[in-house]
Formats: sequence, C-alpha cells, structure tokens
Amino acid sequence: LSLAGGGDFAMLNSAAADRPAFLQRLVAVAAARPGMELDLSTADPAAVLLPELLPALRSSRLLPPSLALRGDGQLGDDGLVALVGVLADLDAEAKESGTPRLHSLTLSSAVPPPAAAVSTWGLDDLNALALLDQLATDPAGVSAVVSRWQLALPAGTERAVAQRAASVRSLMRLVTTADGLAALKCGGGYRSLEPDGTCPAADGRSSTRQRAAPSYGVQLESLFRFALPKSSSLTLLDVSGNNLGDVGLSALGGALKLNRSLRRLEIDNNAAGVDGLKSINLALKGNKKVHSLALPDDDISALLAAAAARYKRSLSDELAARQLLKSAYGRGGYCNHAVKQRGMAALKSAKQEQARARVAKDKLRTVCASLQASVLRNGEVATITAAGKNMRAESKLASEASKSAAKAQGKADALREANKEKVWLGRHKLLDAWVKHAGVLGKRGHDVGWFGEWRRAWGKPYLNPAALAAVQKRMPAAQREEWEALVLGAEDTFASEETLDARVQGLLQEARMHRSQAEFHAAEVQYHGMLSEKDPRAEAPPRLEAGIVRTEPPGKERPGQFGSGYYTNWDARRNWIYGELRTAMAQPPPRDYAWKGAAAEL
Repeated sequence: LSLAGGGDFAMLNSAAADRPAFLQRLVAVAAARPGMELDLSTADPAAVLLPELLPALRSSRLLPPSLALRGDGQLGDDGLVALVGVLADLDAEAKESGTPRLHSLTLSSAVPPPAAAVSTWGLDDLNALALLDQLATDPAGVSAVVSRWQLALPAGTERAVAQRAASVRSLMRLVTTADGLAALKCGGGYRSLEPDGTCPAADGRSSTRQRAAPSYGVQLESLFRFALPKSSSLTLLDVSGNNLGDVGLSALGGALKLNRSLRRLEIDNNAAGVDGLKSINLALKGNKKVHSLALPDDDISALLAAAAARYKRSLSDELAARQLLKSAYGRGGYCNHAVKQRGMAALKSAKQEQARARVAKDKLRTVCASLQASVLRNGEVATITAAGKNMRAESKLASEASKSAAKAQGKADALREANKEKVWLGRHKLLDAWVKHAGVLGKRGHDVGWFGEWRRAWGKPYLNPAALAAVQKRMPAAQREEWEALVLGAEDTFASEETLDARVQGLLQEARMHRSQAEFHAAEVQYHGMLSEKDPRAEAPPRLEAGIVRTEPPGKERPGQFGSGYYTNWDARRNWIYGELRTAMAQPPPRDYAWKGAAAEL
C-alpha cells in the first residue's frame, strides 16, 4: 500500500483533526496484513508525517511488519532517531505480546548528505575506523572524541557528525534487538556516475552533485562493525548509494566474516575501490551464505573510467617527453644534457603511469571476477544445502499433480460413458420423432414415400449428422416447411452433443496438464536428489575470465623493424612512434577499460 504522493500526504484527509485517526486505522490495517508493505514516503516527512505518525504508532501499540519511508534527505537525523526509536520499542513489546513484529524497514535517502567525509580528516584507514568506532560508541560524546583526536573540524561539522552518529546508533540498536527484522534498506542517493553514464571526474574524485546527495556516509560503518555480526535474522541489507568508500566496505567485509544470516547484499554506488571490493571478496571466501550480490557496476565503471583517463594522459605525456628528448639534440652531434635528462625523466614517468593504469585496471578486473565466482559458488552451495527440503517439496507437488491428473481422467471417462448413453438414446428418439411425423403427414395426404425410401437405404434405428444431411437432400422443397421444426430440433441436439464432448475434452486437457506437471516435478525430484548427494563444503568457485585484454603499449616496435645497431633508421623509428602515440590518443582506450556489467563482462 503506497501513499507516496509528494506533498499530497497532507491532503489525504481534508480535516487535520481526522488525520491521526486515519493513521491509526492505517497502522492497524497494515499490522493485520503481514505481506503488505506500507509506503509512507512523502515530501518533508519530518514536518508533515512524523508529528502525527509517531503518536499514532504509540497509541495503537501496533507495528506495521513492513514499513517504507523514502525521502530526499528530509527525514533528517533527528527524525530518523525518533522513528527508529519508536519502532524498536514497539518491536520489543510485540515480542512479549506475540503480535506481528517488524520484518522489513526501508529508509532510503532519508538523511541529508554527511557533513564531512573521513578522507577530509587526513586519517589513514585504520585510524579512521578507530575514530568512527569511538564516535558511535563513546558515551562521552562527539565533542570529547573530537578533542581527544585533536581534530580541527569546520564550523557546524561537529553537530552534524554527532547527529549522524546518533542515527547510526539507533540503527545499531534496531538491528541488534529486533531479531525478527529480515530486510533493512538504507540506501542513499550517491551515484558514482553522472546521469549520462560518464565518470564525474577523470581523477575519480566526487563532484559537487555527488557530495550533495542524501546518504549515510562512512559513519554507517559502525553499523557493520558492532551490529551486523550480532544479527541472526537479517537476510537482506541494502547500503547502496552511501559513499562508504574503501573504509566502509572494509568494515562491511569484516562483518561478513562473522555474520551468517545475510543472503542478499546491495553495495553499488559507494565510491568503492579495489581495496574495498577485495575486502568483500575475502570475506566471501569463508562466508558461503551470501548468494545474491550484484557486482557494483557503477563503481567499477567509474574506476575503469579513471584508469582510462590516466592511461590517455600518460600517452600525451609520453609524446611530449619524446618531443622534448628530440629537442635536446642539435646539429653536429650537439646534445643539451639538461634537456635530455628532463626528457628521459618525463618519459620514464609517463611509461610508469601507463603501467600503473594497466595494473589498476587488471587488478580491478581480477578482483571482480573472483568476487563474482565466490557469489556463484555461494549460490550453488545454497542450492545444495536446500536440496533435501526442495526434493521433499517437489515430491509432494509431483504426488499432488498425479492425483489431480488421475481425478480429471476419471471424471472425463465417467462423463464420456454417461454422455455415450445419453447421446445414443437421444439419436434413437430423434429418428422415432421423424417416423411419427412422417405418419402424420401421410394421413394428411402428403407424399412421404421419399422418406420411406431414405429410411430403407439408411437401415439404422437412429439419426446422426450424416443421416440428417442425407434426408435433407431427399426432402422435397414443398415439404421443407413441414419438416423445419424437426430439422432444427436435430441440429440443436447435435450441438448439445458437441458441448458435452467439449466438457470431456476440457477434462482430458486438464489431465494432460497435470500429468505434465507431475513429470516436471518428478524430474526436479531427481535433480535435487542428485544435488543432495553433493558435499557443499567441497564446492569451489568457478573459474571466470577477468576480461583482461593483453595489448602491446603504443610505439613498441618489433625487433629489427628499423634496422639494428649502426644501421638503425632513427628518424623512421621516431616518426613511427609519434604516429602510433597520436593514433592511440585519438582512439578510445583498449576495450577492457570500459565496463558493461557483470553479465556481459564475466
């Protein structure tokens, strides 16, 4: 049930005094339907929705099993803390009373963008994690932590960090106490790519648009480190679009080493780097429970785009370095050694930059292939683990389908036998009616000799469609009106016979359908039986190609291509290298610098 209508939420009921009662009834309806998701997304929920929703929840003492509240960062940290606090309290009461508990919670893009990222604080990953842990757990408060770390935060940042820490703590409490919570979706609006699919910056840095996107930011890592390992019910976690970076994804990877309840993860659009993806991959080497994890295509595309831009810049730098080297030599063997040294240093730097771009691209693709292989292995493990249960379920379905097929076949056979007697009795009565009518017409002086001739030629005690057609051919035109009622009656009788036959055919078709289903489920029983004999611990990740294209660097000539030793044609070699570099600069980078998604790549 979605009431997501922007600002229209305030117009759901024209009388403001009735809206709390409406919300109470709405909560009661949702609480009585465990399969319903109640979507209350609205513009400015902190001002429009929460002042009446929270009292409605408290007064009803009921909890919608599935609640969604998406917004453009307008719920705010204070609103999120208030909402999640009420949900956690009601879930604890529901656990005691046995009423429906919270099963799914969606708080996507609910909070504004983080005030400051860890990367701006000048800390390495380990120190950043330690700082974030203290911000989330230290009872002395954010001010004491900031003072202890001697951080010089911009004006207003400390309060924003404290509010975000409170939001994360509320989510931590919910995840650790609501042991019926199966799905938590707290995605953000951060996007690693521009709307047109291009990388926002050649160096991979976030654009102003990205930094202004609603997201939880890297402070969400405390949820991973302190709450996720304790959860035994959470099966779906969506943290996409939160600009977690390698620090946040590393914390998530650490949590996956301990958590064994998660089955599905969404992590795209988190400014992931190779280190963050590697942390997730290492965690899945031992965690065989997560079987649904789509590769973060946008993050990978952004990383490859940055590597491609780096590669293209290195080509331009190499061409400039070679031209600088050429300018160091003059006529008569003159050489400006200072210019030569600068040119050699610039050429070495450009070549190293090319190598770094290729290595970064190859490492990323290798990690992605390994991560995808781990997820595929986990999917196979999940299938093997559930094989016994699935085999019993498929066996039950096969048995039910066989019984349904036998029942439909029996009905068809019984109806066919009943119809057979009914049809032949009706056809005998038809002929008797025609004989009687011929006698009546004969007494009236009509010539019915043609009917006697047809009857002797027919020689059977009943009338069927073929006989009806034959008798109509012999019938004189002058008597057609006298026989019209009998002809129509016979046609109606034969039409009703077709209806009876259609019912039989329908039952036979139903029986064939159930038999086909029984055969399918029987094949599934055999398949799951084969799987149940496998040892899930012996399943290894499949070997996937990383999609790396091996190409020679532009300008690398073949041995002897321009001569050797004293006979080397240096001018031709130089001009050829210049041409190769200019051609490479004008063309797109090698195709493995572009990402088209896991399905197409691996």
